[in-house]
Amino acid sequence: MIIKVSGIQPIEASSCAAYASSSVAQVAEVTIPTDVGGNLDGKYFTLWGANNAVGYYVWFNETTATAPDPQTLVPELANMTGIEVAYTAADTGTVIAAVADGLIQAKAEFVTAVATAAKIVITNAAAGGCWAPADGVSGYESGISPITVTAEGFTAFDDTNLKMYKIIGKIADHKQYWFGGEYREDANKKTDITIIVPERRIEYFAEYV
Repeated sequence: MIIKVSGIQPIEASSCAAYASSSVAQVAEVTIPTDVGGNLDGKYFTLWGANNAVGYYVWFNETTATAPDPQTLVPELANMTGIEVAYTAADTGTVIAAVADGLIQAKAEFVTAVATAAKIVITNAAAGGCWAPADGVSGYESGISPITVTAEGFTAFDDTNLKMYKIIGKIADHKQYWFGGEYREDANKKTDITIIVPERRIEYFAEYV
């Protein structure tokens, strides 16, 4: 993983205590679109459990169509677990979301996945940083929109006296990254990110400043 860093800022001691005192489970929202002529068939989006320990791809399978499981076609899904959502062409987002909701709830990594109309609110079962939900790669986009992270996952630090720094920059490649639970992120992949790290981790970023 390479980060093109644009800035490193110290965080005030009062803010450091907040990062050290409590762990947070990620809460994210996705809105499922209505199918139009089977256009969701074979498309997917991804979900991650706490600490990126387990990755899932939620894929849509229209019952009369022939699109294959995207894992057979998309290399990035090779080590992920599929959640197949069967539906009928022209089903509304609300109908499809209700099916997806039950299937996501059945996974141990997610304590709740409450569907409200076409929106699914997904809460991780455990605290810890992880990737936000993301739509499929080019050609396999499900069109879920918007994707909103309402609570970023975070693992608390044991030492409330740690000096903390904010790293601001861009990820220059698309690979996953993880520093033993000791970071936060505002977004993933090739977008602007903010990572909170302890002083002892600054060395990992110095060469990219």
